[in-house]
Amino acid sequence: MFSDLLLSDNLSPAQMKKAAALSKKFSPTNKADLEKAYHLLFSLFCTNRIQETEICLDVLTKLKFNGNFNLWTFIEPGYCLQYFLTHDESIKQEITRMLREDVKSKWDDEDEHQEWIQKILDGELVKHAQEQLDRYIEDGIKTEYIWRVNLLTTYLHVLALGATGALNPSVVRDAINQNLARLREISAA
Repeated sequence: MFSDLLLSDNLSPAQMKKAAALSKKFSPTNKADLEKAYHLLFSLFCTNRIQETEICLDVLTKLKFNGNFNLWTFIEPGYCLQYFLTHDESIKQEITRMLREDVKSKWDDEDEHQEWIQKILDGELVKHAQEQLDRYIEDGIKTEYIWRVNLLTTYLHVLALGATGALNPSVVRDAINQNLARLREISAA
């Protein structure tokens, strides 16, 4: 659990504060707790604290889609990050299967669901995330960080869904690594 993070001497004061709060109280049905865990996860990842990132991933990837997209917004990026970090093909296949088959709106039929996945794979969400970053990048380093993490998670989602076409795995991994490099520069500043 998050209490394992408190044993690390690698955390920044802000990361330690979030880890301490989550170790005292974490509910997988509380949006604020999930949002805090999401921010901690990507803070750890962007500062290259991979062991600590794995601890957060262990907690978040135990949570399954329950139909609530408001909560899933903060859980899904963890699965996508796990896909990126793991070398275990069976884990990758299970994440792709789950994202394609289990995570769907009860109001969408199968065709609508497949159209949504195709929009993601075609890069519509990546384009939107890039536009948001471009629009707000001049607002300062904190704002750039927020929108760049959003772009990073969008690319991770494309990769985990099975990147194809113009957004093939090589292109997507390059974009992930470029954004990650910039996020690490920002985090070190």
